[in-house]
Amino acid sequence: MFSFVHDSWPLLFSSISDNAKNVFHSNPENTVFDAKCLIGRKFNEPEVQRDMKHWPFAVANKASKPAIQVAYKGELCTFVGLPFSNTAPY
Repeated sequence: MFSFVHDSWPLLFSSISDNAKNVFHSNPENTVFDAKCLIGRKFNEPEVQRDMKHWPFAVANKASKPAIQVAYKGELCTFVGLPFSNTAPY
């Protein structure tokens, strides 16, 4: 679970914990979860369209691939293929 919070680096929570739940409730549209199922999919696939209805974050069509969109530092950021899945600062 990732949450993009105002001026900080995206926060990574490897599982749903109390911290992740707190961030989700205060910033749901910028909290990304359950998105690994998008890897290798096409935007127009029925499964992708069905899952999108249940997520608070935006998913856009970018070259026929699902792209996650979040607001970060006042700008719209788009991620295709979850490039942030291995880039958490520790």
